[in-house]
Amino acid sequence: MRNTTDDLIKTSKNTTMTMMQVQYVKRFVLVLPFIADMTQAQISIYAAVAGGRRFVVLAHAMPHTALMGEPLTEAGDVVPRIEEPLIERTFETGRSMRGRREWEIGAPDYEMITLPIHDALKGGVIAVMSLERQMTDERDRRDELLKTTKLILENVHVDVNEAMMSPIKANDAIIIADGYDRIIYANEAAIHIFRVLGVVRLIGMPLFDLALSCHVTRETVSRDRPFVKEVEAGGRTILYRSVKIEAGGTMLRHIIVATDVTEIRKKEHEIRVKSAVIKEIHHRVKNNLQTIASLLRLQARRSKEQSVKDALQEAVNRILSISVVHEFLSQESSSNIDVKKITGNILDMLRPMMLATDFNLKREFTGDDIVLPSDMGTNMALVINELIINAIEHAFEGRSEGLIGLDVKSSGEGYAIDLYDDGGGLPDDFDIARTKSLGLSIVKMLIEDDLGGTFALESGDGGGTHAKMTIPRDRIIS
Repeated sequence: MRNTTDDLIKTSKNTTMTMMQVQYVKRFVLVLPFIADMTQAQISIYAAVAGGRRFVVLAHAMPHTALMGEPLTEAGDVVPRIEEPLIERTFETGRSMRGRREWEIGAPDYEMITLPIHDALKGGVIAVMSLERQMTDERDRRDELLKTTKLILENVHVDVNEAMMSPIKANDAIIIADGYDRIIYANEAAIHIFRVLGVVRLIGMPLFDLALSCHVTRETVSRDRPFVKEVEAGGRTILYRSVKIEAGGTMLRHIIVATDVTEIRKKEHEIRVKSAVIKEIHHRVKNNLQTIASLLRLQARRSKEQSVKDALQEAVNRILSISVVHEFLSQESSSNIDVKKITGNILDMLRPMMLATDFNLKREFTGDDIVLPSDMGTNMALVINELIINAIEHAFEGRSEGLIGLDVKSSGEGYAIDLYDDGGGLPDDFDIARTKSLGLSIVKMLIEDDLGGTFALESGDGGGTHAKMTIPRDRIIS
């Protein structure tokens, strides 16, 4: 569980600590997850409760690098001093303690190590940190982790870099070097990664010799995070995080957290390639649709029948509305369609074809955003195309300006979409069930049959026509 500053201040109210001491302990809380992961131990910070023989747990962290079951303590727990003799002894002596804790009968014994946190100004013990981990035979290697932990706590700076001290994942390699950059600790993940790269021995080796042994072919350093670099070596891609523990300009420990991201980078490359191919396909489909539209225009020019010309022009508009979707998909990284953006694109496409150059077409888009998967987006583009054409043909006749708007309201059930104009409204005897308009029939079929929604066309109270549609949320599957 991540402990916030507010949690720490709230928990510390009944302790003997001053607010300045609480702020000081905050520095240690920020590095708890990192230390817990590095030492494979659950960590708690205890403070003395005022006026009684009890301790309160100020903060607690569980490791991501070891399976430990239920936590032994949690932030906010209050325990009698008699139940925590090592914690009490550390408070009294100011020295680190080591012992055993049997948490449950028959369960593995836990090794418990306590570390005092001293007041930076007065020097007294203000809190005690405990590390609890299962007993193992690897005493020497784990002692190096404990020594490193002590150095981290003794040299926690005022401004802790949380990104540098971020938690460690279970499969991360951990390498610790001393002040001379000689490796003194390496976990199993580190041994495995570097064995694959041809490095069979780590302990005692100079840290920077690893780069030579690994035959580095590329090294990239993050600008925003200069302590992170990505290295390609031996066909593998390794992400390094460098954590230096320094005091007075002297390096005490150099911790390297390394992750083998080879497979991740391969997948990312495959996704980029597939995305580029998909974008190219959408681009070619758009071009093909525009070619078809051009052929239909040529055919319309050759026809002498006005009804044929009008029918072919309607077909051209419908084809171009679909091409707008593919153009959008060829330019965006997502395969989803933003309905407001598509509406704007269709307006831009239809305006020069259907309105005079001096016509003032205003638009207003309000309400929530609605994003549809590409197949539903194509149907919605056809719907919007038909409705806008209908508005331009009937609402703006004899006018020099007009408004087309789109309002979207989202609810738990789905989306309510209102595409409207500021024209004279519908005729008094209008009945959509008896209309012979092919465009409105297409709209009704797409909304009700393909999108599973409802469609209604009605006059507004203040004038204009409103095309009101609903789309159930459960039909929108991205």
